[in-house]
Amino acid sequence: MRRILIVVLFQFLLTSASGQDTVPLKTQADTNTPVLISMDSMLQRINDSMRKENLEQNNRNLDAFVALQKEREAKEKKRMYFRLGIGILFLAVMVIGLLRKRKKAKSRD
Repeated sequence: MRRILIVVLFQFLLTSASGQDTVPLKTQADTNTPVLISMDSMLQRINDSMRKENLEQNNRNLDAFVALQKEREAKEKKRMYFRLGIGILFLAVMVIGLLRKRKKAKSRD
C-alpha cells in the first residue's frame, strides 16, 4: 500500500512540475541567427562567383569551339576547291584528247 501511495505521489509531482509555465530560454536558432545570416550571405557570394566563373569558362569554350569550327570549314572549302580544280583539269585533258583523236580521224579520211 505504501508503495502505491509513493508511486502515485511521485507521478503527481512529475505531472504537476511539467505542467508549469516557465520562461522559455533562448533557443539555439535564436542565438545563431546572425551567424546563419552571415553564412547565407557568404554562400550566396561563393555561388555568385562560381556562376560567374562557370559562365566565363563556358564562353571561352564556346569561342574556342566556334574558332575550331571556322577553321574546319576553311579546310573543307580548300579541299572542295582543290577537288573541283582537279576535276576541271581532267575534263580539259579529256576534251583535248577527244579533239586530237577527232583531228587524227579526220586527217586519215
